[in-house]
Amino acid sequence: MKTPLAIERHAANVYTINIFYEVQTKIVAACFNCRVVTISKDGDYVCYEVQCSTGRVFNVCHNPRYNTNSCACKMFNRIGLLYRHILYVLKEYQQEVILSGYVMKRWGKCASMGSIQLQQTTAQQNTIPGGTLQHQVWMDFNACMGMARGDDQRLLQISHAMSEVKQKIQTDGRTVAAKLGNAAIIQTMCGTPSSLPVTIRPPVVAKNKGSGKRLKGAREKAITSKKKGRKCHTCDLALGHDTRNCPLLDPVLQ
Repeated sequence: MKTPLAIERHAANVYTINIFYEVQTKIVAACFNCRVVTISKDGDYVCYEVQCSTGRVFNVCHNPRYNTNSCACKMFNRIGLLYRHILYVLKEYQQEVILSGYVMKRWGKCASMGSIQLQQTTAQQNTIPGGTLQHQVWMDFNACMGMARGDDQRLLQISHAMSEVKQKIQTDGRTVAAKLGNAAIIQTMCGTPSSLPVTIRPPVVAKNKGSGKRLKGAREKAITSKKKGRKCHTCDLALGHDTRNCPLLDPVLQ
């Protein structure tokens, strides 16, 4: 803890570790980087003008009767976390806890437990025999372990209940063949059959560099690679002779 305030210890108990670090920086800033400029009263509300280290002034309205707060920065309305201005006012009132109305479920430690309970309710509504029933049993067990949260008394109750069920199953005389294979295990744990294997082939290699030339095939390359014969400048034909022995010349000149 960075401050001796009880509200910081309460924030460590209700928020997740990452969110607590953010709230902790706001509490430290409320202690050392904020001050009150003016205080006024408007009916049931006490209005504070709180100035932070940047020099900006924000109006914070506190209702001591209903213990509600609102700030002009609207940070709680945007992200669901109290900012330094409201925390400064709570420090002035020596408030030791953050009210449950200002602790959003998505930032608290009970967020995962709420998700388990929601999945449990959905599974109960859509219960059918087979794999879904096994999936529901697993969810009930995980929900009980989540609600226990390491408490020895609750864990002891879960252990006694499981021991009683285990003894009843062992004494009923029934034998059930176990399902083998990874697909059966996945269906038992998740309640849905495993998906079919997906075959992914490598893509066709493409030339994506702009060379500016047309790509030639192997046949075209073989044709163009043939060596051309010599060309006669007299007859302008490539028949394997030159000007000295061209048949068009006068035999006397030859």
